[in-house]
Amino acid sequence: MKKLLSISALAAIMLLGGCGSEETSCRIDVQKDIDQGNFDAAISKLNGSCASTFNENDRLYNLATAYMGKAGYGVSDVIKVMVEADDNSNSGSFSTFTKSINKNKKSDSLDLLGQAKSYFLRSLDPSVTSVQTLFNKYCSRSGSKFVDPRIKNACFYVGFNDVIRTSVTVGELTKDVDKVVDAIDTKTSSAIPIDMKVSLDALAWATGNSIQNGSTVTPGAPQSIKGNKYIPLVLINNGETFYRLADAKAPDKNSSTILTDGYCTASGDTSACAGIEKPDGSIDTSKIPSGTTCYACPVSVESNASTAKVADLLVEALNNGTDSILSISNDPDLEDSVKKFKKEVTGSENGRVTIDDIMKYLNAK
Repeated sequence: MKKLLSISALAAIMLLGGCGSEETSCRIDVQKDIDQGNFDAAISKLNGSCASTFNENDRLYNLATAYMGKAGYGVSDVIKVMVEADDNSNSGSFSTFTKSINKNKKSDSLDLLGQAKSYFLRSLDPSVTSVQTLFNKYCSRSGSKFVDPRIKNACFYVGFNDVIRTSVTVGELTKDVDKVVDAIDTKTSSAIPIDMKVSLDALAWATGNSIQNGSTVTPGAPQSIKGNKYIPLVLINNGETFYRLADAKAPDKNSSTILTDGYCTASGDTSACAGIEKPDGSIDTSKIPSGTTCYACPVSVESNASTAKVADLLVEALNNGTDSILSISNDPDLEDSVKKFKKEVTGSENGRVTIDDIMKYLNAK
């Protein structure tokens, strides 16, 4: 573990080292800001007064580190949480990790983590704008062999970023993630909160799978909301009404529900739909103003570049993240933790997470 923890952001950015006094001062100041949790100050310097003292690879790498910290997650701290989750004999490894990660979650953590991932990947080749192209070339199992220390560090952190994003997404689907985790650990599906049950039923409908929790799903006509087209979903469960969103091509095995936050009109006006949600996450339809139609309000991640598909954040991110960590790590404790994550969700240490796996897991079945 000590070897892993020694791969600090400072060590990584100094690989190409600078010799000028201004450059050295900026590097020290930026790293000090990051170490002390002054992430906005670090970002401001990297985009302003210190920008020209870094080469573009190093500047982007530092921005990635700052954005990840701003999201609430320092990499060395996450490594510790991941290994300690494996040591918790009373609970599952991934469930314990998810509970711990959500303690640091902020309202914009997913967006900030998305930006951090983008900057880590772009630091590998600033001339390439497509982060997926960069991931496939450098960080996938079929990509880089991780000989270059810069590539190794960036892809290592991208792996953790993806695993964190999966855990944060779980917390976004319910108002009580601790209750969900406790139900998963005890295999008590009846104890899953109703808002999580509804979220999973909506996801099942969107992906063409069987609904597990008895929700009645009524899809509306495709509707442009905040400039993008979605299928609004009305779900009834235990007599309560819930709103969710699916992508415009749902239901389909490649479709998904969309991550949302609060409620808004088609134009994105949240004030018109304020106060309609009850404590359990259901909707009090009597509080919707006459003549107003409210929808679950879509959020965007990665600097508002794209809407967040729940299936991608739960499945693709977890697969990519665990693959990257296992491809790079040479620490037995960390590798064991990641393998147990996969086994907990899929039943196999080498299993590939599917949408069926994750829904069964989150339904505590």
